[in-house]
Amino acid sequence: GTGQHNGAAAGGCDSYVYRLNTCGELLWYKTYGTAGSDGGRKVIEANDGGLLVAGLFDSDGGNGYDYFIQKLDANGNQTWLTVWNNTATNSNDYGHWVDQTSSNIYVSGSTNAHPWGGWNAVVSSYDNGGVHQWTKAFGGAGEDNFCSIHAVSDGVIAGGVTASFGSGSRDLF
Repeated sequence: GTGQHNGAAAGGCDSYVYRLNTCGELLWYKTYGTAGSDGGRKVIEANDGGLLVAGLFDSDGGNGYDYFIQKLDANGNQTWLTVWNNTATNSNDYGHWVDQTSSNIYVSGSTNAHPWGGWNAVVSSYDNGGVHQWTKAFGGAGEDNFCSIHAVSDGVIAGGVTASFGSGSRDLF
């Protein structure tokens, strides 16, 4: 599991990850963070038995959130951390979901710094070493957000909510 823990040693809120065994007993619980507020949003088991975590990252404590993808080994030790930040000043970028294929890692989320205004849905692709390959934004003038992403044989399927399309309220996207 993953989430956000207030009062951790690194300052602000920190991301936490824990692992249970098949009987539901706690194997380990670790926090990760910066001086700002950080938080895990989704954790999955990686192809190699470790974990992949997506979430939000605020290394400077107030200049907007970035989103992160973090690779942990099976014992919770960080292997690598990649942070995606939109170049706009004070933009907020949230990573909500992560999925993996044999060759790629995909993260879905939202950003408030893309061309249509408001919040826009975002999908990013990374190689299995955490190297950023591409990021695409989707949306319109309203609030759009990809809450989940699933890798399929010929790409990805992302799902979320939109206020830019559909009936004009919050609709499935």
